[in-house]
Amino acid sequence: MERLEFSLARGWHRLLDADFAPHAQGQLIAAIASQKAREIGLVKGRQVKWEKYTQTFMSPFMGRLGDGVRFPFKSRRVSAFLLGEPTLRNPFHALFVLLAMFGSWQEIESVLCATTSAPDISISATRPTKHRSSAEDRVRWLAASINILPETCRLYESLRSTYPYLSHSAIRAQLPSMNALAASKERLSACGVQFPEEDISQLLDATGAAHIEKQAQSLIRAGVAYRLSRMRLLKDHPLRNSWQHEDVRARSPKTAAALKEHLETWAMFRRRLLPEKIRSGLVPGLLPKQAGEVDNFTDQEVHALWLSHSCFVRRTCRS
Repeated sequence: MERLEFSLARGWHRLLDADFAPHAQGQLIAAIASQKAREIGLVKGRQVKWEKYTQTFMSPFMGRLGDGVRFPFKSRRVSAFLLGEPTLRNPFHALFVLLAMFGSWQEIESVLCATTSAPDISISATRPTKHRSSAEDRVRWLAASINILPETCRLYESLRSTYPYLSHSAIRAQLPSMNALAASKERLSACGVQFPEEDISQLLDATGAAHIEKQAQSLIRAGVAYRLSRMRLLKDHPLRNSWQHEDVRARSPKTAAALKEHLETWAMFRRRLLPEKIRSGLVPGLLPKQAGEVDNFTDQEVHALWLSHSCFVRRTCRS
Protein backbone atom coordinates (compact mmCIF):
# COMPACT_ATOMS: atom_id res chain seq x y z
CA MET A 1 0.00 0.00 0.00
CA GLU A 2 2.78 2.44 0.89
CA ARG A 3 4.51 1.70 -2.44
CA LEU A 4 1.33 2.55 -4.35
CA GLU A 5 0.78 5.73 -2.34
CA PHE A 6 4.36 6.73 -3.03
CA SER A 7 3.91 6.08 -6.76
CA LEU A 8 0.74 8.20 -6.76
CA ALA A 9 2.47 11.03 -4.90
CA ARG A 10 5.56 10.79 -7.10
CA GLY A 11 3.47 10.88 -10.27
CA TRP A 12 1.50 13.88 -9.06
CA HIS A 13 4.71 15.73 -8.21
CA ARG A 14 6.19 14.99 -11.64
CA LEU A 15 3.05 16.05 -13.51
CA LEU A 16 3.11 19.37 -11.66
CA ASP A 17 6.65 19.98 -12.93
CA ALA A 18 6.35 22.27 -15.96
CA ASP A 19 9.54 20.80 -17.43
CA PHE A 20 8.27 17.21 -17.33
CA ALA A 21 6.58 15.97 -20.54
CA PRO A 22 4.82 19.25 -21.41
CA HIS A 23 3.10 17.40 -24.26
CA ALA A 24 1.33 15.09 -21.79
CA GLN A 25 -2.08 16.76 -21.87
CA GLY A 26 -5.53 15.29 -21.27
CA GLN A 27 -6.15 13.83 -24.72
CA LEU A 28 -2.76 12.12 -24.92
CA ILE A 29 -3.07 10.68 -21.41
CA ALA A 30 -6.56 9.35 -22.20
CA ALA A 31 -5.29 7.78 -25.44
CA ILE A 32 -2.39 6.11 -23.62
CA ALA A 33 -4.81 4.79 -20.99
CA SER A 34 -7.11 3.43 -23.69
CA GLN A 35 -4.26 1.77 -25.57
CA LYS A 36 -3.05 0.07 -22.39
CA ALA A 37 -6.60 -0.98 -21.50
CA ARG A 38 -6.89 -2.70 -24.88
CA GLU A 39 -3.50 -4.38 -24.47
CA ILE A 40 -4.44 -5.98 -21.14
CA GLY A 41 -7.98 -6.92 -22.19
CA LEU A 42 -9.88 -4.27 -20.24
CA VAL A 43 -11.48 -2.93 -23.41
CA LYS A 44 -12.78 -4.86 -26.41
CA GLY A 45 -14.15 -2.81 -29.29
CA ARG A 46 -16.14 -0.09 -27.58
CA GLN A 47 -16.94 -2.08 -24.46
CA VAL A 48 -15.28 -2.16 -21.05
CA LYS A 49 -14.91 -5.70 -19.75
CA TRP A 50 -16.11 -5.15 -16.19
CA GLU A 51 -14.96 -8.52 -14.85
CA LYS A 52 -11.39 -7.73 -15.91
CA TYR A 53 -11.89 -4.16 -14.67
CA THR A 54 -12.81 -5.45 -11.21
CA GLN A 55 -9.69 -7.64 -11.08
CA THR A 56 -7.48 -4.70 -12.07
CA PHE A 57 -8.93 -1.81 -10.09
CA MET A 58 -10.46 -3.49 -7.05
CA SER A 59 -7.70 -5.60 -5.58
CA PRO A 60 -7.35 -4.90 -1.83
CA PHE A 61 -4.51 -2.40 -2.29
CA MET A 62 -5.88 -0.62 -5.37
CA GLY A 63 -9.38 -0.57 -3.91
CA ARG A 64 -8.22 1.16 -0.72
CA LEU A 65 -6.06 3.60 -2.66
CA GLY A 66 -8.88 4.42 -5.07
CA ASP A 67 -11.35 4.97 -2.26
CA GLY A 68 -8.79 7.24 -0.59
CA VAL A 69 -8.73 9.56 -3.60
CA ARG A 70 -12.52 9.22 -4.09
CA PHE A 71 -12.19 7.44 -7.40
CA PRO A 72 -15.58 6.86 -9.14
CA PHE A 73 -14.96 3.14 -9.66
CA LYS A 74 -17.76 2.15 -12.03
CA SER A 75 -19.05 5.24 -13.79
CA ARG A 76 -19.60 6.55 -17.28
CA ARG A 77 -16.66 8.91 -16.87
CA VAL A 78 -14.30 6.01 -16.17
CA SER A 79 -15.58 3.86 -19.03
CA ALA A 80 -15.33 6.83 -21.43
CA PHE A 81 -11.77 7.49 -20.24
CA LEU A 82 -10.80 3.88 -20.90
CA LEU A 83 -12.23 4.30 -24.40
CA GLY A 84 -9.91 7.25 -25.00
CA GLU A 85 -11.98 10.28 -24.02
CA PRO A 86 -10.46 12.84 -21.58
CA THR A 87 -13.44 12.66 -19.22
CA LEU A 88 -11.61 12.42 -15.87
CA ARG A 89 -11.19 16.04 -14.80
CA ASN A 90 -9.54 15.11 -11.52
CA PRO A 91 -5.87 14.42 -12.40
CA PHE A 92 -5.55 12.13 -9.37
CA HIS A 93 -8.25 9.89 -10.87
CA ALA A 94 -6.51 9.73 -14.25
CA LEU A 95 -3.22 8.97 -12.52
CA PHE A 96 -4.91 6.24 -10.45
CA VAL A 97 -6.19 4.59 -13.66
CA LEU A 98 -2.71 4.59 -15.18
CA LEU A 99 -1.14 3.26 -11.98
CA ALA A 100 -3.66 0.39 -11.78
CA MET A 101 -2.88 -0.67 -15.35
CA PHE A 102 0.89 0.00 -15.57
CA GLY A 103 1.76 -1.04 -12.01
CA SER A 104 4.30 1.66 -11.18
CA TRP A 105 5.06 5.31 -11.82
CA GLN A 106 8.34 4.37 -13.52
CA GLU A 107 6.43 2.52 -16.26
CA ILE A 108 3.99 5.40 -16.68
CA GLU A 109 6.80 7.97 -16.87
CA SER A 110 8.64 5.91 -19.48
CA VAL A 111 5.56 5.77 -21.73
CA LEU A 112 4.69 9.45 -21.25
CA CYS A 113 8.21 10.55 -22.16
CA ALA A 114 8.38 8.27 -25.19
CA THR A 115 4.94 9.15 -26.56
CA THR A 116 4.80 12.64 -28.03
CA SER A 117 1.52 12.30 -29.92
CA ALA A 118 -1.68 10.48 -29.04
CA PRO A 119 -1.61 6.86 -30.29
CA ASP A 120 -4.25 5.84 -32.83
CA ILE A 121 -7.04 4.14 -30.93
CA SER A 122 -9.67 4.39 -33.65
CA ILE A 123 -11.79 1.30 -34.20
CA SER A 124 -14.34 0.27 -36.76
CA ALA A 125 -17.19 -0.01 -34.29
CA THR A 126 -19.46 3.00 -34.34
CA ARG A 127 -20.36 4.94 -31.22
CA PRO A 128 -23.63 3.87 -29.68
CA THR A 129 -26.45 6.35 -30.20
CA LYS A 130 -27.34 8.21 -27.02
CA HIS A 131 -31.02 8.46 -26.13
CA ARG A 132 -32.22 11.10 -23.67
CA SER A 133 -34.43 9.51 -21.04
CA SER A 134 -37.61 11.27 -19.98
CA ALA A 135 -38.71 12.04 -16.43
CA GLU A 136 -41.40 9.38 -16.79
CA ASP A 137 -38.74 6.83 -17.75
CA ARG A 138 -36.65 7.66 -14.69
CA VAL A 139 -39.65 7.37 -12.35
CA ARG A 140 -40.58 4.01 -13.89
CA TRP A 141 -37.00 2.72 -13.59
CA LEU A 142 -36.74 3.79 -9.96
CA ALA A 143 -40.00 2.02 -9.15
CA ALA A 144 -38.72 -1.12 -10.85
CA SER A 145 -35.47 -0.87 -8.90
CA ILE A 146 -37.36 -0.54 -5.62
CA ASN A 147 -39.34 -3.68 -6.46
CA ILE A 148 -36.13 -5.74 -6.65
CA LEU A 149 -34.61 -4.41 -3.40
CA PRO A 150 -34.48 -7.89 -1.76
CA GLU A 151 -32.26 -9.07 -4.63
CA THR A 152 -30.25 -5.85 -4.41
CA CYS A 153 -29.63 -6.41 -0.70
CA ARG A 154 -28.25 -9.89 -1.36
CA LEU A 155 -25.98 -8.59 -4.13
CA TYR A 156 -24.84 -5.67 -1.99
CA GLU A 157 -23.92 -7.84 0.99
CA SER A 158 -22.09 -10.28 -1.28
CA LEU A 159 -20.03 -7.46 -2.79
CA ARG A 160 -19.31 -5.98 0.62
CA SER A 161 -18.09 -9.36 1.82
CA THR A 162 -15.76 -9.58 -1.20
CA TYR A 163 -14.57 -5.95 -0.99
CA PRO A 164 -14.85 -4.97 2.71
CA TYR A 165 -12.51 -2.00 2.25
CA LEU A 166 -14.79 -0.15 -0.21
CA SER A 167 -17.21 2.62 0.74
CA HIS A 168 -20.96 2.40 0.18
CA SER A 169 -20.80 4.50 -2.99
CA ALA A 170 -18.02 2.31 -4.42
CA ILE A 171 -19.97 -0.89 -3.71
CA ARG A 172 -23.13 0.61 -5.16
CA ALA A 173 -21.21 1.38 -8.34
CA GLN A 174 -20.51 -2.35 -8.77
CA LEU A 175 -24.20 -3.28 -8.75
CA PRO A 176 -26.09 -3.84 -12.01
CA SER A 177 -27.53 -0.51 -13.10
CA MET A 178 -31.15 -1.42 -12.34
CA ASN A 179 -30.25 -2.59 -8.83
CA ALA A 180 -28.05 0.43 -8.14
CA LEU A 181 -30.79 2.98 -8.83
CA ALA A 182 -32.62 2.44 -5.53
CA ALA A 183 -29.64 1.23 -3.49
CA SER A 184 -29.41 4.15 -1.06
CA LYS A 185 -28.21 3.48 2.48
CA GLU A 186 -31.66 4.38 3.80
CA ARG A 187 -33.50 1.88 1.59
CA LEU A 188 -30.95 -0.88 2.18
CA SER A 189 -31.07 -0.31 5.95
CA ALA A 190 -34.87 -0.47 5.88
CA CYS A 191 -34.53 -3.88 4.20
CA GLY A 192 -32.20 -5.18 6.89
CA VAL A 193 -28.71 -4.44 5.59
CA GLN A 194 -26.42 -3.59 8.50
CA PHE A 195 -23.88 -0.82 8.02
CA PRO A 196 -20.85 -1.08 10.31
CA GLU A 197 -19.76 2.15 11.95
CA GLU A 198 -16.21 1.76 10.73
CA ASP A 199 -15.75 2.67 7.07
CA ILE A 200 -12.96 3.87 4.83
CA SER A 201 -13.16 7.34 6.39
CA GLN A 202 -12.27 5.91 9.78
CA LEU A 203 -9.43 3.91 8.25
CA LEU A 204 -8.06 7.04 6.55
CA ASP A 205 -8.47 9.00 9.79
CA ALA A 206 -6.53 6.43 11.83
CA THR A 207 -3.74 6.12 9.26
CA GLY A 208 -3.64 9.91 8.85
CA ALA A 209 -3.06 10.44 12.57
CA ALA A 210 -0.35 7.77 12.67
CA HIS A 211 1.28 9.22 9.55
CA ILE A 212 1.44 12.70 11.11
CA GLU A 213 2.97 11.33 14.30
CA LYS A 214 5.63 9.45 12.31
CA GLN A 215 6.34 12.43 10.04
CA ALA A 216 6.71 14.83 12.96
CA GLN A 217 9.13 12.55 14.80
CA SER A 218 11.16 11.90 11.66
CA LEU A 219 11.40 15.57 10.63
CA ILE A 220 12.27 16.80 14.10
CA ARG A 221 14.89 14.06 14.48
CA ALA A 222 16.39 15.17 11.15
CA GLY A 223 16.50 18.77 12.38
CA VAL A 224 14.76 20.12 9.28
CA ALA A 225 15.14 23.87 8.88
CA TYR A 226 11.55 24.48 7.84
CA ARG A 227 8.24 24.75 9.66
CA LEU A 228 6.19 21.58 10.13
CA SER A 229 3.17 22.67 8.09
CA ARG A 230 0.03 20.66 7.40
CA MET A 231 1.20 19.84 3.86
CA ARG A 232 4.53 18.53 5.14
CA LEU A 233 2.99 16.50 7.96
CA LEU A 234 0.50 14.87 5.56
CA LYS A 235 3.00 14.44 2.72
CA ASP A 236 2.41 11.18 0.78
CA HIS A 237 -0.90 10.49 2.57
CA PRO A 238 -4.25 10.48 0.69
CA LEU A 239 -5.72 13.08 3.07
CA ARG A 240 -3.07 15.64 2.09
CA ASN A 241 -4.93 16.83 -0.99
CA SER A 242 -8.47 16.49 0.33
CA TRP A 243 -8.06 18.14 3.73
CA GLN A 244 -9.42 21.44 2.44
CA HIS A 245 -12.88 19.85 2.17
CA GLU A 246 -15.00 20.47 5.27
CA ASP A 247 -16.70 17.06 5.14
CA VAL A 248 -13.31 15.30 5.09
CA ARG A 249 -12.17 17.22 8.17
CA ALA A 250 -15.45 16.45 9.93
CA ARG A 251 -14.90 12.70 9.41
CA SER A 252 -11.26 12.79 10.53
CA PRO A 253 -11.12 13.78 14.23
CA LYS A 254 -7.96 11.77 14.98
CA THR A 255 -6.08 13.39 12.11
CA ALA A 256 -7.30 16.82 13.19
CA ALA A 257 -6.09 16.18 16.75
CA ALA A 258 -2.69 14.99 15.49
CA LEU A 259 -2.35 18.11 13.34
CA LYS A 260 -3.26 20.31 16.28
CA GLU A 261 -0.55 18.63 18.34
CA HIS A 262 2.27 18.59 15.79
CA LEU A 263 1.64 21.48 13.40
CA GLU A 264 4.16 24.23 14.12
CA THR A 265 3.35 27.89 14.41
CA TRP A 266 6.16 30.23 13.44
CA ALA A 267 6.85 30.76 17.14
CA MET A 268 7.20 27.00 17.68
CA PHE A 269 9.42 26.72 14.60
CA ARG A 270 11.81 29.40 15.89
CA ARG A 271 11.84 27.89 19.38
CA ARG A 272 12.76 24.46 17.95
CA LEU A 273 15.71 25.74 15.89
CA LEU A 274 17.05 28.45 18.18
CA PRO A 275 19.01 26.16 20.59
CA GLU A 276 21.15 24.81 17.73
CA LYS A 277 21.79 28.35 16.49
CA ILE A 278 22.93 29.34 19.98
CA ARG A 279 25.20 26.29 20.27
CA SER A 280 26.72 27.23 16.91
CA GLY A 281 27.52 30.74 18.13
CA LEU A 282 25.10 32.34 15.66
CA VAL A 283 23.03 34.33 18.20
CA PRO A 284 24.83 37.49 19.41
CA GLY A 285 24.75 38.04 23.16
CA LEU A 286 24.28 34.40 24.11
CA LEU A 287 26.90 31.80 24.91
CA PRO A 288 26.66 28.23 23.55
CA LYS A 289 26.07 26.93 27.07
CA GLN A 290 22.88 28.99 27.27
CA ALA A 291 21.15 26.95 24.55
CA GLY A 292 19.22 25.01 27.19
CA GLU A 293 17.61 28.19 28.50
CA VAL A 294 15.37 28.73 25.44
CA ASP A 295 12.40 27.05 27.14
CA ASN A 296 12.47 29.81 29.74
CA PHE A 297 12.13 32.58 27.15
CA THR A 298 8.79 34.09 26.11
CA ASP A 299 7.68 33.94 22.48
CA GLN A 300 8.53 37.62 22.14
CA GLU A 301 12.06 37.03 23.46
CA VAL A 302 12.52 34.07 21.12
CA HIS A 303 11.34 36.21 18.19
CA ALA A 304 13.79 38.99 19.11
CA LEU A 305 16.67 36.51 19.38
CA TRP A 306 15.71 35.00 16.01
CA LEU A 307 15.79 38.44 14.38
CA SER A 308 19.20 39.04 15.98
CA HIS A 309 20.41 35.70 14.62
CA SER A 310 19.09 36.50 11.11
CA CYS A 311 20.79 39.92 11.07
CA PHE A 312 24.04 38.37 12.29
CA VAL A 313 23.97 35.73 9.54
CA ARG A 314 23.28 38.35 6.85
CA ARG A 315 26.14 40.57 8.07
CA THR A 316 28.48 37.58 8.17
CA CYS A 317 27.55 36.59 4.61
CA ARG A 318 28.19 40.11 3.29
CA SER A 319 31.58 40.47 4.94
